[in-house]
Amino acid sequence: MAADTQTTAPAGPPQLARLPSGEGLQQLLALQCGELCEQYSRFMQQGDAEALHDFRVAVRRLRSLLRSYRKLLDSDAQLTEQLRALQQQTNHARNLEVFVAQLQTHCPAQPQLLAPMQQQLARARHQLHRELPARWATLLPLLESPPRCNHIKKKHDTFGALGRRLGRRQLKRLKGELKSLRRQWDETLVHRLRIHTKRLRYLLEPLAAEPRTAMAVAALKRLQEELGDYRDLQLLRQHLATQYPDNSAVAALITSLQAPLQQQRRRAERYQRRRGRDKLLKPLRAALRRRAR
Repeated sequence: MAADTQTTAPAGPPQLARLPSGEGLQQLLALQCGELCEQYSRFMQQGDAEALHDFRVAVRRLRSLLRSYRKLLDSDAQLTEQLRALQQQTNHARNLEVFVAQLQTHCPAQPQLLAPMQQQLARARHQLHRELPARWATLLPLLESPPRCNHIKKKHDTFGALGRRLGRRQLKRLKGELKSLRRQWDETLVHRLRIHTKRLRYLLEPLAAEPRTAMAVAALKRLQEELGDYRDLQLLRQHLATQYPDNSAVAALITSLQAPLQQQRRRAERYQRRRGRDKLLKPLRAALRRRAR
């Protein structure tokens, strides 16, 4: 649901990009599996309002890593499936977190909506604390023995060169989605662009010890935030319309949310204009340029 706008992944170790591609990928897998374990422990301790969000971001980063490098890894079907199921299991609680935050921002004078949603959120978090350990017991052994990297063809590649090569492919997909959205503003296309933005961001974050790559990651993060804020408002309006179909006061509230929604759309549409596209694409091209050997 919401973009991971508050969590900034630490750049990979400075030497990661210079390692042989297989060694670098194996090291990154171990780092991200360890990060997921840390975020799970943090969430299960309770009392941290950002813990679920950061836990889900760790899940998403690991899923994206496995997807991006899947052709180079031994079979990871079981790990991928468990991570997908874990993401789905936490969707409801995270959606409620975002809805509560949006109501507090845009509708602070609506306690009749906010209080029941906060109660739903408390119940959803409690349910996760009760049910997640069973899934975690299945997932943990897979994280402790992640897939091996045994299918590298260009063994002379550094991990940085491998990541940039995959990044160039992902950039082509992102540019295609930008072009489609320029032709027609469509909710499905907005969602797809956001997904491709996140995938490219997660590919580049481990290499962000390099300044050019750090600038590219920052540009992707800005786009992801704009698209995420737009989508969150849109989903809140849909949720309220579904939960309160015959409530005139809620209908008026949904109408009032149209103005901030349109404002957020205009921010996202800046990337449809040439100047906005250049601010996004120039740092990406610089980061993904082939390096001299």
